[in-house]
Amino acid sequence: MPELEEVPTAPWWEWLGLSAIACASFWCQATVTEDRLVPALNVIAHYYNIPDDIAGATLMAAGASSPELFSSFVALFVTHSSLGLGTIVGSEIFNQLVICAGAVYSSKTGKLELDRAILIREVGFYGLSIILLYISLQDVEPIDDDTLNNHIYVSFWEACMLVAGYILYVIVCANMNDIVDFFSSFTSSRENPAMRPTGPEYGAIVELEQGEEEQAGHNLESHVDLMIFPSNTSKLNIIFWLSLLPLRFLLQYTVPDVLKVDRDGDSKSAVRFAYFSTFMCLVWLIIGSYAMVASLERLAELMDIPDAVIGFTVSAAGTSLPNYIASKIAAEKGFGNQAVSNAFGSNTFNIMVGLGLPWMLYTSFGTGFKPYHGLPAEGILESILILAVVLLVFVVLMIFTGCVVYKWHGNLFLILYCCYIAFAIGQVYLG
Repeated sequence: MPELEEVPTAPWWEWLGLSAIACASFWCQATVTEDRLVPALNVIAHYYNIPDDIAGATLMAAGASSPELFSSFVALFVTHSSLGLGTIVGSEIFNQLVICAGAVYSSKTGKLELDRAILIREVGFYGLSIILLYISLQDVEPIDDDTLNNHIYVSFWEACMLVAGYILYVIVCANMNDIVDFFSSFTSSRENPAMRPTGPEYGAIVELEQGEEEQAGHNLESHVDLMIFPSNTSKLNIIFWLSLLPLRFLLQYTVPDVLKVDRDGDSKSAVRFAYFSTFMCLVWLIIGSYAMVASLERLAELMDIPDAVIGFTVSAAGTSLPNYIASKIAAEKGFGNQAVSNAFGSNTFNIMVGLGLPWMLYTSFGTGFKPYHGLPAEGILESILILAVVLLVFVVLMIFTGCVVYKWHGNLFLILYCCYIAFAIGQVYLG
């Protein structure tokens, strides 16, 4: 009679410690991204006069989506697991459903009126990214040392195809006004120039807090001091603040805050601070991503569930916090286009760059241009089909409501997200 596989066990303090490390890593990545990295990238973009469209689709995209990108790199190059792919696929669902729901709930008018051209661009490229991802993950077969389970093979050229898709997205963002003019010439009515679309607004927190006339990185009122003790708050928040005090101290004094630079200061000095701050942010993001991936993989092992499933659920929600906060603030200030563009633009970046770039580098230097086959095909393709179905539901809703998101849409989105989580968990325990 074959012996049953023994499920790993651990003492309570290991469960508590791993959970604490995972939560601290989420907080670290969110804080580094929004309070340090995105402002630093804003300073660099303004110093070199990079157009907002291009900066939004490149620097700001990389900044706002850096937790997902680094978790993908760590899972692929260090821990060799599928948690990175699970994190990004789960983040796509979270961004589209939970972030859009949170944005419309935060809107003072109870709805988000979206520009049609921006919506077509963001939804179109997100749909393209889903199609390219599905094509990239089509090759499924057993491997020599694991003949019982199918694995996904990703080739170098398939990874390049994803990255090329994002390059096309950047080009379209940079030439969006010309594209709108071209298509408008075939219609009888032209759009109002004041409503002309712009590039995706990543890092909306920084942009919206500083106002249109202030240069990024030169507003003292926007400076975030991580060591200020919270006042007029609950005991739970105080306990949370104290528990993170060592990490707050390290971040405060190892990562320069470019928002402390005086608005009349030397711009060259400010950009040097921004370079160093960006470097230190990358260091902390690597540390935070490794801590998150390692702790969640161990928790998945203790709970006897696949890495990809905990990536779909816990890791996806944790790494998407910066984007959620950015879209929420944008919606509160009446910028519905920015709120939704942030969600869909981040999704496009996550798939085409967050997955495509690590796969391209790994198949170049790690496998010698041979296909990468370290991804178990445990519900991955099914989850990608779910991405397509959810996107189709969103498109149909926008067609019937004239590109307006209402609060009842938010309720529907949250119900769909709960159904997705139930499906992901059910695949493990019922499938």
